[in-house]
Amino acid sequence: PGGAGADLPLAATVLVLGGVGSGKTATIHSLLGRRLGGAEAAAAAFGAGTRKVTPISGRVAGAALTFIDTPGLRRGAGGIAHNQAVMKAVRSAQAKYKPDVVLYVDRADAVARGGGEAGIMRAVTDGLGKDAWFNTILLLTHAAAPPPDAQAGTPVSFESFIQSRLQLMQQAARAAAGDMRLQSPVALAENHPACRTNPAGEALLPNGQAWRPTLLLNVLASKLLAAAEGILKTAAAATAAAAGGAGGGG
Repeated sequence: PGGAGADLPLAATVLVLGGVGSGKTATIHSLLGRRLGGAEAAAAAFGAGTRKVTPISGRVAGAALTFIDTPGLRRGAGGIAHNQAVMKAVRSAQAKYKPDVVLYVDRADAVARGGGEAGIMRAVTDGLGKDAWFNTILLLTHAAAPPPDAQAGTPVSFESFIQSRLQLMQQAARAAAGDMRLQSPVALAENHPACRTNPAGEALLPNGQAWRPTLLLNVLASKLLAAAEGILKTAAAATAAAAGGAGGGG
C-alpha cells in the first residue's frame, strides 16, 4: 500500500508493545512512509527511545491509522518496577484510545543477545490480561540481520533461522496467554536505511518479500476480524436473551 489514492472507509488503532530497542518507533514510522529524524534514530540506536506513551497518526493507502507508541519494557528482575509503571500508563492509553490490535515487537537477533521474551511478555499479561494476546500480531524487526552460525559453525539460511525464531516467539506468547492452542499472526520488518528496495521503493527482506505491505495487511485484517467477532458475540447474546425471554414467558 502507498500513500496515494482515494480514502478508504477504514481506520485502525494499534497498540505497539515490546522490549527496549526492539524497533517499535522505527517500525511505526516505516509503516506510515516516514523516516526517523537523525536525533530520533540515534536515540533509538542507543536504547534511549520512546519515554512516554505517544499516539502517532497518518494515512496509508487512504486508511486512517493511529499507532500508540510505548516505552520499551526491560528484561530481567531489575526491570520489574519499570515495566509495571509502563503498563500502568499503557492501561490508561488503552482506555482512552481503545486499540483494535496489539503489535508485539521483538528483534529477530534477540536470541543471539540472550532472548528474554518470556519476562517481557509476562509483564504485558500482568498489565493487560491474558485476553490481550488473542488479538496480537507478533513482529520480528531487524529481519535482514545475518543469521547466527549453527553450533557446528555452518551457515544458517534466512528461512530456517526466521522459522525457528518465530516458533520460539509463538511458544512464549502461548505461555503468556495460558493457551497452547494460540496461533498469533506473525510478521517481519527491516527498518535499516540501507535495506535494499524494490522499484516501488518498498524495503525488502532477504527472501525478496516487501515486508511493509504484508504487515499493513495483517494489521487491517486483524482489525476487521476483531470487528466481525464483536458483531457475532453481540448477535449471539441478543439471540440468547430473546430465547430466554420467550422461555420465561411460557
